[in-house]
Amino acid sequence: MNGKKKTMYTILGVLLFVLLFPGCSNNLRYKFEKTFGNPHSFFYGLGLGIAKGNHQNYYDDEFNMDDHKSISFNLGTSHVTVYGKVTNSADPLIVILNQKVIYNGGMSNSDVPGFWNHFYINKYFAVPLENVSAGMNELILTSGNASEKIMIDARK
Repeated sequence: MNGKKKTMYTILGVLLFVLLFPGCSNNLRYKFEKTFGNPHSFFYGLGLGIAKGNHQNYYDDEFNMDDHKSISFNLGTSHVTVYGKVTNSADPLIVILNQKVIYNGGMSNSDVPGFWNHFYINKYFAVPLENVSAGMNELILTSGNASEKIMIDARK
């Protein structure tokens, strides 16, 4: 009887853990796929937001980077932010601007999809690009096996 109770408590403990931390099983699935396979990680909803002036509440101009891998705009006194979403990656986001890593960190969870879904991790991010200089700038985003390269032409 003692062995059956121990097994029952172990199963209940695992179920309770998964219920309290719903993203845990999805992160374990990602680690398993990364070790033994190739997780289908990708970026989507990528955009470049430009706030002119001192306000930070909204973007005056936005550029969709899903369709365009080269963007040009007038820099002036603008605050530039790259934003978007990544699917099926539990790895940190790395943002490289002109061969310099400007961000290497986590992203926020947008939702927790089901463990058996094709897209099982959804995260979003917004990273300010404070070092955009006049002229051509190379922006590289990576997370897991997803990578995007965008050329930014900032004119004075």
